[in-house]
Amino acid sequence: MDDFEGSTRRSAGFQLAEALAYARQQSGYSRGDLAKQMGYQNLSRGGQQIQRWEAGDKLPPEERIVLLGRALDLPIMDLLNLRDQDAKQRAQDQEAQLALLRRGEAGHRADFRLLQQHYGLLMKTYQTFTRPPVWAEVKIGDAGIVLAYLGAQSFFLGDLLYAWSQNRMSTTCEACGGRFRLLRLAGSPLSGRHQIDGFCIDCGQSDQRQLVKTGTLLAYSQAQKVGMLDHPSRRPTRASLIDLTDAMMESHWSLPQVLASLGVSTPAIQLTTPQGNLLASYDPLRTELTLDKNQASVCFKLWFGPTPIPNSEVTFLEDCWGEAYSGGRPVIGQLSPPRAGSWRGQTRVIFPGESGEAWHQSRGLLYDPQGRVRGVTNGALPSPVLIWLVRWLAGESGAT
Repeated sequence: MDDFEGSTRRSAGFQLAEALAYARQQSGYSRGDLAKQMGYQNLSRGGQQIQRWEAGDKLPPEERIVLLGRALDLPIMDLLNLRDQDAKQRAQDQEAQLALLRRGEAGHRADFRLLQQHYGLLMKTYQTFTRPPVWAEVKIGDAGIVLAYLGAQSFFLGDLLYAWSQNRMSTTCEACGGRFRLLRLAGSPLSGRHQIDGFCIDCGQSDQRQLVKTGTLLAYSQAQKVGMLDHPSRRPTRASLIDLTDAMMESHWSLPQVLASLGVSTPAIQLTTPQGNLLASYDPLRTELTLDKNQASVCFKLWFGPTPIPNSEVTFLEDCWGEAYSGGRPVIGQLSPPRAGSWRGQTRVIFPGESGEAWHQSRGLLYDPQGRVRGVTNGALPSPVLIWLVRWLAGESGAT
């Protein structure tokens, strides 16, 4: 063990994996040889297990630790201590990762809360327009209808407001029997298995698990489909459920910015590091971005004034699909064209410059081109602000 400790760098959570790999190589054993020394009858299977342990994919059980120690002539207690340290570190890392995902999810769902809080104002404003306003195609989290095997349809702000004005995308509230407005409906098209997101405009209740409906989810969704919900002046009617495989340009508005244009003072939207340190804060009402450094605020008023500047730079929306298998069973998200995994919403794609690699924002987390989380937002940022921040984080001279 002394030789090992002085010969290689230990990684947090992977100390045992590195120790085993180093000791086996020093002993001159192949994985099959080591499996034989440990008493495996099936050497191929034993070698595969050893490969997983050395890669750190899993920790060997205590009884295997004893056999490994004997076969490699290593102190068994030292190996057990390394295993305990790795298990503790991995548990801490997993908890930190879950906390980060929870922070991102809270920011991702912030629009749902704003829609509930300002439902009356948004509905009243929308109904005064003879044509959809410029902010009608604002992305609202992962609002939409998702049906296994058939695909999904994403809803924008205008889709939802028009649907609700026609009493579609609505059901009966379990708590008070009032009007429950749906934001997201997902499940199997032929059964009653489903989940919903939404809120009751009469009692305010939002934590509901069951959809009050008759017939199958497919029949219900066909009555709610966005193709029937399009404003009369909008683009031609779309299919009820469409293949969302192509990226689309995103509106430069966000829901907080829409509310700010209506005079609502919404909380500032913050971008923080994965560790929770403040990087920047955006005030939709003042259209100002403030950095957590001694730099002047950046104003975005021209983007949202009476005559907004053209969309010379945009973010794109790209579909995000879940795992192809769940519980050992395949998950079919769409039959035609074929898609594995269930639809999880849309990811923002941002290019910091003409030659820059793509950044992504998904469920409140901002990822750099290497897939590292660089920031967490607690609400929806307008795309011009997000583009500026990505340039700033990427170190481009354009963000000055």
